[in-house]
Amino acid sequence: MPLHSLLFPFLLLLPAVTGQQLGVPVSAADNCSFPDMQSFFTYALDHGLNLTAEVERCQNLCILTYGVGNPDLSGIGMMYSYTFQVSLTILLGPLFRIFLLLSSQPWWHTSPVLGTESGLHKILSNPDVQLVFWEANGFIVFASAVATLVRMRQSPTIFEVAQMQVLMFMQLNSLLIIFFCLLHPVARWWQRFFQFLLGFGVAMAALYESRLNRADENNWYLAGLGCVDVPAFKTITPIPFPSPVVFFAAVICVSAFLIQSLSEHKGVTKGNKYPRARKVLRGLEVLWGLFVSASLAAMVIGLVTLWRQRFQLQGVAGDAFEDHIWGFGQVAALFTWIPIPVEMSYRVNDWLKDRSKRRRAAKEGRTEKPALLDEKPPPSGDITMAPAATALPTQPTPPDKPAMMAGKTADSQSQV
Repeated sequence: MPLHSLLFPFLLLLPAVTGQQLGVPVSAADNCSFPDMQSFFTYALDHGLNLTAEVERCQNLCILTYGVGNPDLSGIGMMYSYTFQVSLTILLGPLFRIFLLLSSQPWWHTSPVLGTESGLHKILSNPDVQLVFWEANGFIVFASAVATLVRMRQSPTIFEVAQMQVLMFMQLNSLLIIFFCLLHPVARWWQRFFQFLLGFGVAMAALYESRLNRADENNWYLAGLGCVDVPAFKTITPIPFPSPVVFFAAVICVSAFLIQSLSEHKGVTKGNKYPRARKVLRGLEVLWGLFVSASLAAMVIGLVTLWRQRFQLQGVAGDAFEDHIWGFGQVAALFTWIPIPVEMSYRVNDWLKDRSKRRRAAKEGRTEKPALLDEKPPPSGDITMAPAATALPTQPTPPDKPAMMAGKTADSQSQV
């Protein structure tokens, strides 16, 4: 008998043994031990299994479907950090520009709360606070985008994909708002545009990677239907969108920011020389206001969606939910925005110093004024003059001109 005939039965068993050693299930009886959902999808589709029925039979697949949270993405400290980011974007973005616009009005200066002598005016009228937030916000957006690109290569759960998609959507709008409302901390407009293009491009790439195609969406949907006592799939799932939508939105945003940068750079000179250019600039300002308002609404919706999906995952995971633990990273995440209140404290300190100086000057003025009013002139006999060091010699005053003429006439007559 040939040797390969004897080895043929063992060759048939080799894939099964190798698969068990690698942790890949080989039968429907032990297919509950998948390392991630992508492995389960591949195995189930290759063997023609019903995804919903298999998930109903193996409830541990629900944990792989939705997960139990990711503290690096949706931990309690990270969620509060996202909330601070949105709040500071609103405060130091559109509200900051509105404040500067109103502060130029005459009636604004007499306001006790927001007037030029108030502490709030001292804080908000200084662009350094906005500049510090602009730098911190750009760093957070860029770091989140890179982390999303890395995590999408590591077979994340459906909840993580949904959270990363909404997070990138929220932070893209935050980036747009703060750049449109920025008071030109960069000397040259093209440097400002290049910085925007860098952050926006990486964040848009992360948003593009966080989408699901039709096949993946159907697999996740069927797996979600197999979970017992969980919310509907559509409540925790990435939003499917075609690729052209991403490119179309990117072109609109980049073009709008380029026009806004050029209009603000050339607007001062053109607006002063040409009245028609002034009208065009005013129309563009209205357009940018509408654009920022739309981005503001989208950013707030994104933040609300992040919290809603997190609460729903907590109902799915139950006691295994991991995002309520205040770990090292959760505490450190809150200190990301510490430079902003520190910079505000500097402005408050300057305001307190100025107010203290004004009060001290006013107090000294009130105490010196009555003393000057109560002073009486000294008696006439006591009047003393300042002693002179040396007495200057007195020169005789010249006689009047008529007297001199009369003297000359008398002399001439006497000679005759």
